[in-house]
Amino acid sequence: MGAFEDSTSEYELLLIDPSYRAYWRRLRTHLSKWQIILEPDPQKATDFFFHDDVDIVLLGHSNDFSCLDWLDFFKYNKPSIPGIVLTDTGSEVLALSVLGISQRHRSRYTLPQR
Repeated sequence: MGAFEDSTSEYELLLIDPSYRAYWRRLRTHLSKWQIILEPDPQKATDFFFHDDVDIVLLGHSNDFSCLDWLDFFKYNKPSIPGIVLTDTGSEVLALSVLGISQRHRSRYTLPQR
């Protein structure tokens, strides 16, 4: 969809959420030093993710849009980039699923301890 940036942008945030309108203004207000790339379409967001530098990814999660496969995809390809899941409802299953994805990809790059 597009980037919304301030001339003082230091960081780049990729927002992938079809329901972004509920919190969009507050996000822009609180993250004024960030360039926010809004892309509700996950396919287009993956193109951006591969071809541009991103500091963090925010993924929306709802009954209509599950972010788990996308989170797995992003963490597999660039595990050092943090991914945050935004949801209007929570559950233990969702929390454990996200934790499992993060742990699986983190363990691939963990150095063995002596």
